[in-house]
Amino acid sequence: MKEKYIWLSRLKISNKTKFKLLKKFGGIENLYNSSLDDLVDLEIKDDLIIKILDKETKIQAKMDLEYMDKNDIDIIWHNNRFYPKKLKNIPDKPVCFYIRGNKDILDKESIGIVGSRKAFKSSLDFTREISKRLSLRRNKYSKWFSQRSR
Repeated sequence: MKEKYIWLSRLKISNKTKFKLLKKFGGIENLYNSSLDDLVDLEIKDDLIIKILDKETKIQAKMDLEYMDKNDIDIIWHNNRFYPKKLKNIPDKPVCFYIRGNKDILDKESIGIVGSRKAFKSSLDFTREISKRLSLRRNKYSKWFSQRSR
């Protein structure tokens, strides 16, 4: 199942389109194993058919899974028990995301940092600095955020 969601995450299509495909196919298994005939019958656009049937993406997903297993990285998908409740309520929620560490904290109070594949160096530097500061002052910020969320 993980490999299939890694594959889906690699498809360069919007999260909304990914959810629509999952619904049309009745889940990740059927989508992953879909044939050209299946895709044409559902009137999927040609450019999307090419992306879905691309064998290289499936090979890369398998390699990604091997890397993730070696480096203790996991993937959480939309109907996984660890998928955060707060994420389920946003309009353009991710179908899946990657995590390293304790999955049990995903529904606790937190600060999320969402990245970009093509981030500017200045943005990366800022993110590193703010992450460092937040981790060093975790208790102080935890109190501040909990007081404001009441």
